[in-house]
Amino acid sequence: MDDHLKQTKQAKLPLVYPMVVYHADRPYPHSTDILDIIEAPRLLAERYFLKPFHLIDLGKIDDEEIKKHAWSGIMEFALKHVYERDVLPWVKEMVGLMRHLILQDGEKYIERVVEYLFRRAEIQTRDEFIALINKEISTEMGDKIMTIAEQYRMEGWQEGIQQGRQKGIQEGIEKEKAALAKRLLSENVDISFIAKITQLSIAEIEQLEEKAQ
Repeated sequence: MDDHLKQTKQAKLPLVYPMVVYHADRPYPHSTDILDIIEAPRLLAERYFLKPFHLIDLGKIDDEEIKKHAWSGIMEFALKHVYERDVLPWVKEMVGLMRHLILQDGEKYIERVVEYLFRRAEIQTRDEFIALINKEISTEMGDKIMTIAEQYRMEGWQEGIQQGRQKGIQEGIEKEKAALAKRLLSENVDISFIAKITQLSIAEIEQLEEKAQ
């Protein structure tokens, strides 16, 4: 099925007719029903396995209804609003329920949800997000989010340095190519040969030749 999708670029799967050609000196010892190797009660396997899946479309569920789900509602709310332009107002709506679940030994769970939002959602003011977590949930959780924020800053700084280094290296290579092309031009070497050696375009070499005159 995977090969078919890659080769045809189609969105639908082909029908596969399952068939096994068995050749041995004893009768086939296994079941031919895939449900027999599912580790679940037979009735449940027949009812749900390879059947249309149960869809929970969060976009069609009202926020007030999601809040009633308590434990699942926190993650549902986060998933529903993770693509908002600014998730902070939605987090403010949920801090009360978050505190309630923390009191029921749900601190690790809430921490994962908050971390997910901080990493994935659009937050206009990250400092305000951290301050909200510190004030309304816990300073310990706020400290962990601040650590993640600091890691982001470091990664961005290191990426900027690396990009700068790569840019500098590339600029140096281009300068060396241009210098070599100029030397070859001064010795009346054929332009097509210079292009082959330096990997510069004919137009670039002609510009260098014009500037040298």
